[in-house]
This record gives sequence, structure tokens and C-alpha cells, in this order.
Amino acid sequence: MSTICVEITLTYRGQPYVQCEEFDLDEVRGPEQYRNELAAYTQVMLDEVVRRYGVEDVAEIETMCEIIDTGKIPEWYLLSTANNFTPKFWQINLTRYYDRAKIKLPEEAYYAADTLGIAPGRVKEVYQGYWENDEAFAYDMAESMGMDMAAWPLSTIDWEKAASALMQDFREFDGYYFRA
Repeated sequence: MSTICVEITLTYRGQPYVQCEEFDLDEVRGPEQYRNELAAYTQVMLDEVVRRYGVEDVAEIETMCEIIDTGKIPEWYLLSTANNFTPKFWQINLTRYYDRAKIKLPEEAYYAADTLGIAPGRVKEVYQGYWENDEAFAYDMAESMGMDMAAWPLSTIDWEKAASALMQDFREFDGYYFRA
């Protein structure tokens, strides 16, 4: 039996809710089914957190999924294309697994980086975070540089234009931002 263990963490107002799920890769027929099953497990957890804490706005809950154990996957499985998982899928996930002790990134960031053509080994280096839009990213970037956003002239900045100029040096996919 070939398995992986995935740690799903939901955080609500600083309180983490963690659950591990084991996936039998002999029964999973490719990355799409894996993502669907992971989404189903995450939804069950989300429903539990909403019920337990009386959450009114689900957007307040942060979700992170990490592969935490790959010890039961034989090497031949990782290298085989017969298992319907692309080598890129495993390269992304194993890079995350080996580097998880240093910096935790959401699994979706690795898929966004792959879509943008960023090598898995460079994702940690160029990842900037998740934002709803370019303007929020630009505003946060300015704020992180220690600028007083309420002070003039910053309070009069056209953030759409500022974001457009800033995005010359960054790339984004599905809300995940990376240095170009």
C-alpha cells in the first residue's frame, strides 16, 4: 500500500484546528482526484470549526494543507508515470515536504508557481504571499516598508496605478504573488 499523510490546519482567530488524513495512493486515480478528496476532508473540518466556534464569516478561517509524511511511498511510485501523477506533481509536493520545517507555504502557492513556470526549488525564494488583488498587494507592500499610510501624500495615492507599476516586478496567479 502506498500512502501519504496530509496535515490540514484551519486557523480561526489564532486558534489552530489540525487534523491529519492518510491517502491510499493505490486508490487515488491522479492529482485531480487527490485534490477533490483533500477538498472534501477540508470541507468537513471547516463545517466542524464553524459549528464549534460559531463562526459567522467563513472568510476569517485560514486553511493550510501540507504533506507531512511520504515515508510509505516507494521510490518507483514517485518516478512512475503509470500512477497518473505527473512528475511535476511530486516535484512540487516533495519540495514542500522537505522544506516545510523552514517556511510553510500553502499548497496552492506551489500550484500557482507551477502555472507561472516558477521552478519548485525557487518558490520559497520568490513567494510574496496571498492577496485579494493587486491594489491590496501594493498597499501592503508600502505599509511593510514602514510608510504611514494615513499621512499625506500616501493617503492620496491612486492604488490602482501604484499596483500597475509595482506589478512590473511581480507575477500573480489566483491571488498568489511572486517576485518576477
